[in-house]
Amino acid sequence: MQGRVIGSLLMAQRVDEALPGVVRSWYLTGSAADETAVMTSDVDLVLVLRDGVSDEERGEIRRMAGEAAREAGTDLDLGMLTASEVAGGVDPQLKLGSRLVYGDDLVAVAPLVPVEEWARERMHAAYYLMVSVFGRPPLVREPLTYPDADDPFFGYAARDVRLSDGTRVPSTRNLVRVSGWMATGLLAWTRGRHVVRKSECHLLYRQEIGDEWSAFVEDVYRCCRERWDYLIPADTGGREELRGLCETMLQFERHYLCTYRRFLIGELEAGASRRDRALWVMEQIPFEDARVQAALAGAGRI
Repeated sequence: MQGRVIGSLLMAQRVDEALPGVVRSWYLTGSAADETAVMTSDVDLVLVLRDGVSDEERGEIRRMAGEAAREAGTDLDLGMLTASEVAGGVDPQLKLGSRLVYGDDLVAVAPLVPVEEWARERMHAAYYLMVSVFGRPPLVREPLTYPDADDPFFGYAARDVRLSDGTRVPSTRNLVRVSGWMATGLLAWTRGRHVVRKSECHLLYRQEIGDEWSAFVEDVYRCCRERWDYLIPADTGGREELRGLCETMLQFERHYLCTYRRFLIGELEAGASRRDRALWVMEQIPFEDARVQAALAGAGRI
């Protein structure tokens, strides 16, 4: 943990020297902030930029941050917000689960985004991720199928991670990520609950929802992240266990998609701001469903 903080401080100082005054605040989020990182965890950073920052400055920050991450031998997940965006409200992971490492603590005085808004963002984001990160075609039809039916883990364990020696190997990071985002979306929309940390998602899911998927959400987190450090297990028993989790993942995705359909139709029939966001998602990844198509027709888009 200490090394991640020191690395983030060095990165911040390097950017601040090259682009003075552009970055107002640097925050560690995720496992680096709550000290639950495993050896294959990436570093999650959120930068708060001054208002009016240019695309060129953003690009230079990403370039320098990526270069520093490669020098440190780690993967970096970098997010950027402007000071005005932060003042308008921040998500619970940033507001309640981050750690300031450099600059002014603008998040401390920013409001927490309302859970209704958080729920809409999470529901759309999980739908988007279940298609994009697993390389599915950008058109959703039911029944949803495996990302790669011929793969031993059905395409759910293809994202690579960096080992300490610099080599890259396949991992279950996206399996953990997408199942957790789906669980987070369901908690927010059906129970009105913010989820602050990845490590609490499966606990809240069992406590608040407690359905037949509770054990699966818990097993993915505890096996893939805590037991296997996101890596593919080498032993036969572990590989069979992972394959079973990946088989169940498709069923959980189908369950989520049924819930998302109800949510989506409600958004398409709602006021302009909610409808416009739903329309944008449907433009990116259409959902070929008769009820969704009817709602789109009602919104005047087909």
